[in-house]
Amino acid sequence: MHERQSRSATSPVRVRHARKTTNSDASIDAIAYLEQQHREVRELFRQIEGAEAENGRAAILRTIADGLAIHAAIEEHHLYAAARPKLVDDALGDTMDDHRGIKRILSDIVDVSVSDPDFEAKLRELRDEVERHVSNEERKLFPKLQRLLSPAELARIADGMRAEQAELEGSEPRLRVHASGSSTVDLH
Repeated sequence: MHERQSRSATSPVRVRHARKTTNSDASIDAIAYLEQQHREVRELFRQIEGAEAENGRAAILRTIADGLAIHAAIEEHHLYAAARPKLVDDALGDTMDDHRGIKRILSDIVDVSVSDPDFEAKLRELRDEVERHVSNEERKLFPKLQRLLSPAELARIADGMRAEQAELEGSEPRLRVHASGSSTVDLH
C-alpha cells in the first residue's frame, strides 16, 4: 500500500510511497508480505483520523482505497487461488465474504466527499470491516496456510503478488472496484 502524509493543514500533501519491492522484501513469504500490508493500512487509518485538512484526508483516503483494492486483488489471485484446492473448511469463504464487504464499502466511500456528514461513519465502517478481516486472516486463515503450503510455495506466491502489485500501482484500482460494485474483481 502507499503511504501519504500531510506536513501541516496548509501545506500541500507530500506523497511517500510505502517501501517498493526491495531485495529484503523478496525474501519474505506471501503471508509476511500481506501482514506487512495490514500494518501499513492500520497506520494509514491512524493518519486519516488525525489529518485535519480536507485535501490531506482525501489523499490518504485514495491511498487507503487503492491499497485495499490492490491488496484484495493480489490476495485473491495468488494466495487464495493456491489455497483453494487445499482448504476444506470455511476459512477461505469467510475471507472472500470479508473482501466483498470491504469492496462494497469502498465503492460507497469513493463517492463521498471527506466534508460530507456521512464520511466519518463510512470511514469507521471501512476501518472496522478491515480490522475484522485482518483479525480473521491473521488468527485463522494464515496459520492454516502456513501448515498447508510449503515455504517454497509461499515464496513463489509472494513473487506473483509483488509482480501484480507493481502492475496495479498508479492505475487507480479503487475506481475499478467502484465500477464493479462489491463483487470480487479481476483488476487486469
